[in-house]
Amino acid sequence: MKIRTGFVSNSSSSSFVCDNCNTIYEFSTDDIYRFSVDEEIYTCENGHIITETDIYDTNEKSRYNDEGLIEECCPICCFDVGNKKDLRRYLLKTTKYTEQEVLQHIISNQSTLSDKKKLQGTEYVDYVLVKKRKTEIEVLKELRDKFKTYKEFLDYLRTP
Repeated sequence: MKIRTGFVSNSSSSSFVCDNCNTIYEFSTDDIYRFSVDEEIYTCENGHIITETDIYDTNEKSRYNDEGLIEECCPICCFDVGNKKDLRRYLLKTTKYTEQEVLQHIISNQSTLSDKKKLQGTEYVDYVLVKKRKTEIEVLKELRDKFKTYKEFLDYLRTP
């Protein structure tokens, strides 16, 4: 099964996947801002899609800039909630474990997966966290301590 993140659309309806809780919100294209669960979704300045209930409570007038919801209002940008894609990129950069090594380990431990070609979902992050004897919460604390902003974190991930 393919898991899509972000905005997904077809001719009759559209949906968003909340980056915080992974809930899929569907709506008809005629009613673009309202959802069946009466939630409104927002995109933060770094592109995370979250629901109104996920927003950190700040003065409503200062929540936004030209790029969207400010990162101080986003639980992902504040490193309070893990984004598996970001955690994967961070662990690839800061640990010795390669995706190929993790894949080979998974294949060697499950004979029924001998034809498996790539890692699925959270397999890489889960494997590395177990090997490093860390929890996702500990890695998020490490990120909060190491980076002042989410943009600084993204810049770090982009450097060779």
